[in-house]
Amino acid sequence: MRPIEWVNGLVAWDEAAPDGPPGARGRLVLCASLAFGFLVAAFSGSTWQDAVETAQAVSGAVGFPAGNPVYLYHRKVYSLLVQVATGLLSAGFSEKTVSFFFSGLQGAFSFAALSMCAFGICRRPIPALAAPFVSLASFAYAFGNGYPIFMLGVGMTYGVIGLALLLLGVALVGADMPRTGAFVLGVLPGVHGALGLFGWVVLAALCVRRRRACAARLRTAWPFLLGGALIFFASFAAHRLSAPAGTGVAGESALKYYAAFLRNWDVHRQWLNLYSMTTVVGLLSLALCGLWLRAFRRDCPESAAVLFAVLLVSGVVGLSYAVLAHWVDPADLPRALTVLMPARFMNLNSLALAALLLGLLGRLSHRRLVPALTLVFLLQLALPFGRWLGLFQAEDHGRYVELVRRSAFVFMVATGLLLAALRGRTAQPAALPGRARGAARAVILVCTIIVLAGLWHAWSVRRSRCLLCVSPKEDAFWRQVGERPGVLITAHPMRTIQVRTRRPVLLNTESIDILSYCPEAGPTVQTILRTVYGVDLFEPPFSFAECRALWARRRPAEWRAIRRELGATDVLTYGDWPLQLPRVIGLAGRGGRAVWVLYHIPEGDVD
Repeated sequence: MRPIEWVNGLVAWDEAAPDGPPGARGRLVLCASLAFGFLVAAFSGSTWQDAVETAQAVSGAVGFPAGNPVYLYHRKVYSLLVQVATGLLSAGFSEKTVSFFFSGLQGAFSFAALSMCAFGICRRPIPALAAPFVSLASFAYAFGNGYPIFMLGVGMTYGVIGLALLLLGVALVGADMPRTGAFVLGVLPGVHGALGLFGWVVLAALCVRRRRACAARLRTAWPFLLGGALIFFASFAAHRLSAPAGTGVAGESALKYYAAFLRNWDVHRQWLNLYSMTTVVGLLSLALCGLWLRAFRRDCPESAAVLFAVLLVSGVVGLSYAVLAHWVDPADLPRALTVLMPARFMNLNSLALAALLLGLLGRLSHRRLVPALTLVFLLQLALPFGRWLGLFQAEDHGRYVELVRRSAFVFMVATGLLLAALRGRTAQPAALPGRARGAARAVILVCTIIVLAGLWHAWSVRRSRCLLCVSPKEDAFWRQVGERPGVLITAHPMRTIQVRTRRPVLLNTESIDILSYCPEAGPTVQTILRTVYGVDLFEPPFSFAECRALWARRRPAEWRAIRRELGATDVLTYGDWPLQLPRVIGLAGRGGRAVWVLYHIPEGDVD
């Protein structure tokens, strides 16, 4: 078959029955996007996962001493993901395998959410499958409001999967697949409580506000919603029955530590810059959703109104909290409100915006504006994909990332403004005339290339980007660290040490936000910060910058006092952190220089 015939056949298949029931085409997009996302994330972005660390403590694979703040958090936090990870560990799977699986789930649900958003609007499989690759390559998803947005490649299991599932559930309802979407939304509170309950509240409000529109779709979907909810309730009941009684201070004594954390440490619940690109992107999403709900509703499938309505509500809630945080100290707000972090609900808009724009672009039929929007689309992709595919290198990575984000921002604003001017300019894609049909073919061909290039890129960098792919020498180092007894002190910043070594960590200094969910651990956290790191929770400005010098000056007798008080036996540092302690083992990198060093805190009173 000649290339032109292949393209024509692909266009004909892509344009077939765009406004009919999704049927097999919708299921194909869902399954293909899940598979693509899992492969891309697992083989090019897999990393150690937070849920696996908590599963280690719950399953007993890592034994913590009583009263350890990390252990208190692990036993108190609830998520269905933790229970799944605990079951896998108990079945004999390694931490690396379980982390690989959850890393793949991050990409699978993120890709599926974006693909179904685009498919629900344009009902075209090819642009829908390209939507997550476009967002991933252009950093268009990275405009996080108060909380970072990631699609894959990070250890924050709950936030990434929770946000993706919320968008996926809403997008499935908007794509005329209400049964699957209802089940996802029903089980979502078990994955992430705040995002799941938000989804329930918004859907309930829509059912009350738009009874006729929702009744027909939910008539057959409510058993699936109930089934997902029953899984959540059963999971939560099992957690409550197995969780031990809490220890530590409670009441007002605990809340003062939480308030100190909010004022001096937290970066997710403080006031937000209302003039940043992040806020403008959120406002752009709000404007598009409002326009299509009011003025252009006939230009999209009726079911897509559910998607637009949920995004409109999430944007309003997130923006309202951002404004409120400018006038009220978050520490003075109710703890239940600050723990929810309502500003992050706008992240749903930022994550979905690129897919919305691509879906709306797939429905355009205006002869002149389709090529114009296609040109803007291709120019915006040129820089990100050139760097993403390794065609050229940037000298300053940070400056490059900012440039890409600004190009994504310009693309979204320009496309949004053009789309807002198109009232009455959209129609069924099968009716595209002349040059517009040629432009549509170009869009489909480019989207096909994007999908293939994205899969090829994920395969080509599968080892260099996979943090789980370590050398035998590094694997042996972590195994030897884990075989030693006692609690481990780690330098700052260090993450995922517990999951690598199966050894209890005294405190993860990058996760002081455990006080948001476990304020009763406040006194112990304060003791550890002051005794080990020389930092005070209540006295800003705080900084770990002098921790390295403090540890270098600390004499063996002081380390032994820390061991007697806190029960720690070893200290793990970076290679350029020399300590006055016996060196146990080190891991050398390129050039023979130490990357990691493990020191031992001896017993006794003699230097």
